Amino acid sequence: MALQTALIILANGISFSIAAGLVFVTLIQPQRTALNGWFALFLGSLGIWSFFSMTRVVPDLSPLDGQANFYLVFSGLVTVPIILYLFVLALRRSEDQTTIGLTGLAIWAAVFLVGFWLLLWTDRAVIYHPNEDTWDYELKLAGYIALGHVLIYGGASYLLLRIHPTAQTRPLELPVLLLLVGYLTNVIPPLRTYPVDISLTTIAAMLIGYAVLRWQLFNPLRERNEELRVANQDLRQVINELAAEKARAERLNDELRETSRYKSEFLANMSHELRTPLNSIVGYSELLLKNIYGDLSEKQNDRVEKIHRNGLNLLALINDILDLSRIEGGRMELSLTPLRLAPLIDGLLGTVEPLMTTKNLAMELELETPLRLIRGDELRIRQILLNLLGNAVKFTPAGYVKLSARNVTVKKGRSDQFNLPLLGWLEDREWVIFNIEDTGIGIPPEQQASI
Repeated sequence: MALQTALIILANGISFSIAAGLVFVTLIQPQRTALNGWFALFLGSLGIWSFFSMTRVVPDLSPLDGQANFYLVFSGLVTVPIILYLFVLALRRSEDQTTIGLTGLAIWAAVFLVGFWLLLWTDRAVIYHPNEDTWDYELKLAGYIALGHVLIYGGASYLLLRIHPTAQTRPLELPVLLLLVGYLTNVIPPLRTYPVDISLTTIAAMLIGYAVLRWQLFNPLRERNEELRVANQDLRQVINELAAEKARAERLNDELRETSRYKSEFLANMSHELRTPLNSIVGYSELLLKNIYGDLSEKQNDRVEKIHRNGLNLLALINDILDLSRIEGGRMELSLTPLRLAPLIDGLLGTVEPLMTTKNLAMELELETPLRLIRGDELRIRQILLNLLGNAVKFTPAGYVKLSARNVTVKKGRSDQFNLPLLGWLEDREWVIFNIEDTGIGIPPEQQASI
C-alpha cells in the first residue's frame, strides 16, 4: 500500500507540475493564437485532474471533502479529451481543412460540458462511495453517457490527425494515442488502483507541448535563421558586385585621367605651335602699320589693320585654350607685378568700343581718381574685365553699359566706402572694387547664388 501511495503522489505531482509549467510557457509566447488558448485549457483540466487525484491519499491538500475532490477529478477526466478535440480542431482549422460537421461537434462539446458539470454536481451522473484505498463510485446513466463522449471525442481527435496528415499534425498522433490508451486502462479494474491513466496522459501532454513550442518558437527561429542566411548570401553577392563595379570605375577613372592628360598635352603643344607663327603675323603687321617698311596706301593700311586685329583675337583665343589646359593640369600660375589700372581700362574700352558702336550702346564710366596702384596679373585682370564687358554688351539690346571702379579700405571686416554683402567678405586691406552694370536681361535670381 505504501508503494501504491508513493506512485500516486509521484505521478500526479509530476503531472501537476508539468501542466502548470506548460500553461505558463504556452501563454507567454509573443505570438499567441487560438491553439495556445485551447492547449492551456487542456493543461488546466489535466492539472485539476492530477492535483485532486493526490487528495485520495493526502486529503489535507484540499479544503474540500472527499466527494467534492472526486467530482473535480471526474470533471478533469471527462474534460481533458474534449478540450483536446477542440485543440486539434483549431489546428485543422488553421490549415483550412474543417467541415461543418466537425464544427457542430465542437459546439455540442460546449453544450455537453455545461450539462455534464450540472448533472455531476447535483449527484445525477455518479454516486460516490467513500473509500480510503481507492475511488469507489457507481456510474449512472449520465455518467455512462459522459464516458461515451470521452471515447467519441478522443477517437475523433485521433481520426482528425490521421486524416490528411501534415507536418504539424503528424507529431501529435502518438500523444493522442497514448491518451486513449491511458483512458482504456480504467476499463481494467486492477489498473484503476495505479496512476497509469494520469501518467500516460502526462506524457501525451509533454509531447503535445513540445510540438506546440516547436511550431511557435523553434521553427520560426529556424526559418528566420534561414532567411538571415539567404540575406547574408545576397548581401555578400551585392558587396562583391559593388567591389567589382568600384574596380571598373577606378579603371575608367584612370583611363579618363590619362585621356585628359593626353588632351591637355595636345592642347598645350598645339597652342604653342600655333602661337609662334601668330606672334610673327601680329608682330609684322604691327610693324607694317607703323610704316617701318614704308608707307602704305589707305586700302593697304585698312587690310593690314584687319590682319593685325584678327591676329590679336586669334592669339587671345589660343591663350584661352592654353589657360584651360593649364587649369585642368593644375599648373595655372599668376604673374604678379605692380599695375596701374588707368591704362588697362583705356585698352579695354578701345577693345569693346567697336562692339558697342555696332549695337548703338552708350558706354558710361565712373572711376575714382586716382585709382590705387595694385599688385596683380595684368593679363588675367584684362581677361576677367574683358569677358564681363563682352557679356554685358552681348546681352544688352539697348541702353548702356557702365564700368565703375573705386578705392575701398576694409577694416575689421567692414568698409565705409562700399557696402559689403557679408561681414568679413573681404580681408582687412586696401582694395580696388570694379563694378559692371548694364540695362540688359540680367541674371535670374536663382542663378546669382552660384556666382
